[in-house]
Amino acid sequence: MLNTAPGRTPPRPAGPRFGAVPAADAPCGSLPERIAACAALHGAAPALAGSGEALSYAELGAAQARYARWARAEGYGPGTTAALLMADRPGRHALWLGLARAGLRVALLDPAARGWPLARCLALAAPALLVVDPALAEAVAARPAALPPGTAVRWHGPGADLARLDLEAAEYGGEPLGEAEMASPDGAALLAFTADPSVRWAGAEASHGQLAAWTEGAAPCPPAFRALVEIGARLLAGPAERSACGLT
Repeated sequence: MLNTAPGRTPPRPAGPRFGAVPAADAPCGSLPERIAACAALHGAAPALAGSGEALSYAELGAAQARYARWARAEGYGPGTTAALLMADRPGRHALWLGLARAGLRVALLDPAARGWPLARCLALAAPALLVVDPALAEAVAARPAALPPGTAVRWHGPGADLARLDLEAAEYGGEPLGEAEMASPDGAALLAFTADPSVRWAGAEASHGQLAAWTEGAAPCPPAFRALVEIGARLLAGPAERSACGLT
C-alpha cells in the first residue's frame, strides 16, 4: 500500500451500490476535487511516497489534471470504466484521481491477481481502458482472452516503449481544471472487488459523493474502500501533522 510522505464501455454490471449520503452530511466537492484544492494550498510539501516514487502536493495536483485532460481528449468520460493493474504506488493514486475526476469509473485491480480471479474482475469491470504496469505485463499476456472486446491497453511507467499513458498525459497542461471538466458528485468513481465466502468475486461501486462523505467520517466506510479512504483523509489533513503518506 501507499504511504502518505477510445472505445466505449458496454453496459456495465450494476453491482451493489451503497446507500446515499444525506445531503446535510455530504461534503462539498468530490475527493479528487478536494485533493486538487489541497495541492494548490500545500505546494511543494510531500504528499505521497512509496515504491521508490514520491509526489509533492503540487505534483499530485498537476498529474491529476493532466490525466483528466488526457482522458477527455481520448474520448473517455462519464459512462466509461478504466481498470488499473498497477502496483500500489504514488503514480497509481495520481492516475485514479485524474481519471475519476474526468468522470470515469475506475476499477483498481489487485496487482497480485492472476488467472481466474483476474479474468473474473475484468469481466465484472468491462473496462474500455486497461492501464498496466509493465512489470505486470505477464499477468495480461497469460490471459488475453479475459479482456473484453474493444478494450484499449495502455502502459504506465518505465519498461514499455509504446502506448505509455504517463508520457502521453505529460503533453497536457497541469493547471487546475475548470468546472466543465469535473465529474458529477453522483457519478460512479470507484469499483472495488471482494471475494464472498463461496470465493465468488463481486464488485462494489462507490460514487464521488460517497467517497467524500466516507473521507470526512460523515458515513461508515465499507471495508472494500477503507484503505483508499484513509489515504484520502490523510491527504486532506495536510502536511502539518505528518510526513508524506507512505505506501508500503
